[in-house]
Amino acid sequence: MGLDSIYFLIEESKKSGPSEISNAQLFICRLCEALALPLPQFAAEHDCDNHYIFEKSVSFGLLNGRACSGRIDLYKRGCFVLESKQSAMARRKAAGWPPPAPATRSVSAWRRAMNAARMQAENYARALPEPPPFLIILDVGHMIEIYADFSGTGEAYAPFPDPARRCIVMDDLRRADIQQRLRAIWTNPGSLASELSASPAREDALTRYLLDRAAARARGQPRLRGQATMIPEPTAGRFAPRLGVRECGSACRILV
Repeated sequence: MGLDSIYFLIEESKKSGPSEISNAQLFICRLCEALALPLPQFAAEHDCDNHYIFEKSVSFGLLNGRACSGRIDLYKRGCFVLESKQSAMARRKAAGWPPPAPATRSVSAWRRAMNAARMQAENYARALPEPPPFLIILDVGHMIEIYADFSGTGEAYAPFPDPARRCIVMDDLRRADIQQRLRAIWTNPGSLASELSASPAREDALTRYLLDRAAARARGQPRLRGQATMIPEPTAGRFAPRLGVRECGSACRILV
């Protein structure tokens, strides 16, 4: 496995047709093999034992109080939620491929599909007991988009490492730095926390969320999640005087 495998994967996936599920799983397995990453596992009898599988089941509540269920295309606990799409080649051309700069929102059908996939991934991530730090949105044979939230809340996913570089087109997979980034997302996502660009709006949203959690704790209400929250130290400094914070390496642990 190596460069030859990557080149073969790029060229073959570009020629693939619009068969989302089968092509996505094959693409992911071949990407893992080319990057010397572990392959997804067989599903276990009990879902609580499914830490790295295709079609991970998840349940979440709706605003009307009813429960809803879904399946995550690929889940790796503590690492990522991956949602896949495969746009037809004709649709890509009709949408004006290549798309505009990543920072520019497009109203094309392709862009709407990718936005919908991201929203779906965010909903799945928030429904998990421990939202993973990364969301991966895959358009097979076309593009990978990466979003990250190292707060542990699932409430502040942002383009990773920044809006201009969140998109990885297939030819980018030849680059050593992109390969290393994907390996880290798969195996050591915490090592990438310092690379996430800060955003005042993102930090404000996270601050409000954590302050709400602290207020709920003060009122004796149950915790929203049963774990402490890890956030980058510069962000934690904005509300450290109002919350219990202790240093933990390059991050802080919010004790709520």
